[in-house]
Amino acid sequence: MSSIQNPKSRIQNALDRLFNRHRIVFWYDEEESLRKDFDAIDLKEVEKVEIANNEFGLKYRLLREQPTQKFLIFKSGAQPADRDNWLFDVQLANTDFRTDKASLWLTELENWSEIMTSSLSTRTSSTSEDTRVIQNAKRLKLLRKQWRKHSTRDRHTRDSNPQTAGSRCERC
Repeated sequence: MSSIQNPKSRIQNALDRLFNRHRIVFWYDEEESLRKDFDAIDLKEVEKVEIANNEFGLKYRLLREQPTQKFLIFKSGAQPADRDNWLFDVQLANTDFRTDKASLWLTELENWSEIMTSSLSTRTSSTSEDTRVIQNAKRLKLLRKQWRKHSTRDRHTRDSNPQTAGSRCERC
């Protein structure tokens, strides 16, 4: 399934799944190569906004003016260091969208695991094979959560320490 999808549909599908669970999604385009994809994406009931030295006004809009509206927040360039990010608390309370290959693959695996878990759990008879598939699907969800925690924690550690800023952690 994923091998025949083009990158735009993968991004669209991944964002659709994120907005099923979150009201606000942050998208940092570190390589500055996905601007056209951001402009081309059409998400129902989601307002697209861009961070352009407007963090304070954007935060007020997200939390006070439109507290129920869904937002896709795009910034061309790298995510600012945590201490310099005026939207960091909003980002921690919601989620971010990553467009590297590993993140897209993990998103697709999570979607597959959700489909398998729901379809197998609705069947009346359960075999050992069904049980094993459900357990593997749950493991995939756990792996994805652990990977996100690892990457967020290490980004925070690297960015806050000037001596190691931009370096990889020992596990990467």
